[in-house]
Amino acid sequence: MSKFWFPVLILSAMLLITVLFYADMLGQKDLNNGLFACTVVWFGGLAAVDYWKKKA
Repeated sequence: MSKFWFPVLILSAMLLITVLFYADMLGQKDLNNGLFACTVVWFGGLAAVDYWKKKA
């Protein structure tokens, strides 16, 4: 794993914990699911780009 991905994983975990902690205050399940989905897709895209750059 590159040095870049460790901080990204930490930030992703922090975002997930924050969303779960404030879920009662947000009170919108669709919003929480959307935030999680956007985070997963964003970092999945970054991982794919990193993979393809290493292959080239």
